[in-house]
Amino acid sequence: MKQNGYEAIAYPETYTDEDNLHSILTSMRKNDPVCWLEPDNYSPFWAITKHSDISEIELKNDFFINHPRTTLMDITAENYIKEFTGGSHQLVRTLVHMDNPDHKIYRAMTQSWFSPPNLMKLKSEIEILAKNYVDKMLESGSECDFAKEISALYPLRVIMKILGVPPEDEGFMLKLTQQLFGGADDDMKRPEEESLDSNVISDFFNYFTTLTEERRKNPTDDVATVIANANYNGETIGHLEAMSYYTIIATAGHDTTSSSTAGGILALIENPDEFDKLKNNPSLMPMAIDETIRWVTPVKNFFRTPIDDCIIGDKEINSRNSWALLISSMLIIGLACLLLVIACEFIGSDSYTFLGNEFNGLDIPIMFVAVILASAATSVPDTIISIRDAKNGNYNDAISNALGSNIFDICFALGFPLFMYCLIYGPIKMEPSVVEFSSELRILLLIFTVLAFFVYYIGKYMDKTKAYILFSMYLLFTIYICGRSVDAAWAQDISEFLR
Repeated sequence: MKQNGYEAIAYPETYTDEDNLHSILTSMRKNDPVCWLEPDNYSPFWAITKHSDISEIELKNDFFINHPRTTLMDITAENYIKEFTGGSHQLVRTLVHMDNPDHKIYRAMTQSWFSPPNLMKLKSEIEILAKNYVDKMLESGSECDFAKEISALYPLRVIMKILGVPPEDEGFMLKLTQQLFGGADDDMKRPEEESLDSNVISDFFNYFTTLTEERRKNPTDDVATVIANANYNGETIGHLEAMSYYTIIATAGHDTTSSSTAGGILALIENPDEFDKLKNNPSLMPMAIDETIRWVTPVKNFFRTPIDDCIIGDKEINSRNSWALLISSMLIIGLACLLLVIACEFIGSDSYTFLGNEFNGLDIPIMFVAVILASAATSVPDTIISIRDAKNGNYNDAISNALGSNIFDICFALGFPLFMYCLIYGPIKMEPSVVEFSSELRILLLIFTVLAFFVYYIGKYMDKTKAYILFSMYLLFTIYICGRSVDAAWAQDISEFLR
């Protein structure tokens, strides 16, 4: 669904052109401040762009919760996380991912360490560090790469000092942070040869697991010691939560500060009058820092999910979409059930007439037919779910849901009633032509199964190309069955080949 180009806010390249980005956001705030977007290769979402609406959502954190979706990522990344975690949509569980009461409990674990009196102990060290980096700028002469040489390293040293990471490991932390947040950036993403052996989160977790063991044996006055020895309900906090706590401090803590610092300097250079105002009145610095964070906005988006239907602006969230899906599903299932009842009456009889033609029935008790066809009926809601997943780009879920349903239908819901019938009434007699046709189908199905195996096996994920290949195979199989039923010459040729 296209929204006057508004879906572009999901794509990283949009943020490389600030004029275009602000033009899109201005148009959204003016024309559609609560906008439903369906960007390519992204799960759909509501985009909220007005300050008043966002403020209201943030204040109601018990209604608009962090779970299950916290940040914007494409479907490829979502599928990778599910594969890596064994099905979970969360790679980490940080404060950003938690809702109350866990959020309050985990935040309180380090809150006292970050209190103003405690941070004042670091003031002199941080001031010396700041002076060293200013001296470094002066030594570089008339110009320097401020983003790379100053704003990336100064906040890093401060955060690593607070966390308890030694200076010799700071380069490693910086590299992992850039690979984590810049996974789509050619300049920052992890080289392919490294990705084959490990991933960024695993490297973070391995590093902080070692640090945790050290801090439990030898506690010091740093945040790592607090996290390593923290308790939740009287027990040591879980490994995932502890590693996630380290990771969010080690990454977001300095990355947002680095981005804000570099972006703030750029803004002052581009607005020299404001730069002069700040130089002439240093007391404006606290206000300038707040304005820099607002101006740069290092974190571009967050997600919240309402726990119930609600209205934001003039839009009804969830209710309209869920009711439409429910009503349409009920109508389709109701129609399918009606057709199944009619089919049971037809197929269970000795013979029946359909569209003016006479057909032979199975001549078996109608209840056995009903069980067999009822199993097929389960494919109707499964198909609806699969279509929804496919529209959202979740091709793995769409295919696995359809396959799981049909495997159940064939192996149990179809096979078991026929097995019981044979036990009670004896073997089902089939004409030689039917037996012959069944043999053809077994060979044909074997060929398609082998082809399908290679479609699934090649590559990590299900994509549109694979979906089209599978659909084409199904279509060819259906055309062949129809051709055989009307004795088409080309179908007979295939039949002779299969024999």
